[in-house]
Amino acid sequence: MKKLIFILLLLPTITFSQVVKFMGRLDVDQVDFVSGVTWQLTGTFVDNTGSFTGLDCDTNAKIVQRGIDTSGRVVFDRYKITGIVSQDANNLVVKIVSDFPTGIQNRDLMPYTGAFPISLPYNDSSSLTYRAAFGMCGIDPDYDAALDNLNLLETLSWPDTINSVATKYDVDTTYSKKYKIEISSDSENNLTVPFTLKSTSTVYYNGFVLKDQQWSGINSKILVLNFATGKYSYVYILN
Repeated sequence: MKKLIFILLLLPTITFSQVVKFMGRLDVDQVDFVSGVTWQLTGTFVDNTGSFTGLDCDTNAKIVQRGIDTSGRVVFDRYKITGIVSQDANNLVVKIVSDFPTGIQNRDLMPYTGAFPISLPYNDSSSLTYRAAFGMCGIDPDYDAALDNLNLLETLSWPDTINSVATKYDVDTTYSKKYKIEISSDSENNLTVPFTLKSTSTVYYNGFVLKDQQWSGINSKILVLNFATGKYSYVYILN
C-alpha cells in the first residue's frame, strides 16, 4: 500500500500552465498609435487564479476585443503582441497588430480601452485563444462563446458564400455538418438549413451560443429564432 501511495503522489497535476504559457485579463487604460498597423496598449494584468503575472507575457500572446463594425454588427477583433515595451507583475505596455489578414474589423479601426481576455498558447503560431480561466478573472461571459467561435472560424474554414451547401466539420467528431446564414432583414426568424436539426445541434448568433429556449426546429430543416433578430447578424449552426 505504501508503494501505491508513493506512485500516486508522483503523478503530474494538470494546471492551466500546461495548456498555455500565459492567460488572464488585460485592463487597457491607454491606446497609442505607433506607425503603420502597429498600436501600443498600456494596462494592468489581472489573474485571479494566481497562475500567471504580467512577467509571463511574451510576444505572440493574443488579445480579443469586442466592437461594432460599420454595418452595426458585433465583431470580435483579435490582436497579436509583437513587442514588449515594459512589464512587471501587474503592468504591461505592449505593441500589437491585428491578427486577422483583413485587419481590424471594428468601425473605429483601432484597439479599445477596457477589460479584455489575453492568452498565449504553448504553440506560438496557434490562432487559438484559450479562455479556461477567464470566468475566474472577471471577464464578460459573452466572450466565452465568442472566443470559441473565433477558434472555430480559424480551424473550420466556413463556406465562403452565404447559404452554401453544408460541408464536413473537421475538428470535433461530435458534429458532422456546419452552416452559416446572414440575416437579410430585421425580425427574420425562420431560417432554412440544408440538414435536419437535432437536439444536439449548437446554434450561434453573432458568436454567442443560443440557449435551448432561444431557438426551435428540432427534427426539421427550419431553424426558428425565438427573439427579435437584426439585419446583417450571423447565425452559425453545428449539427
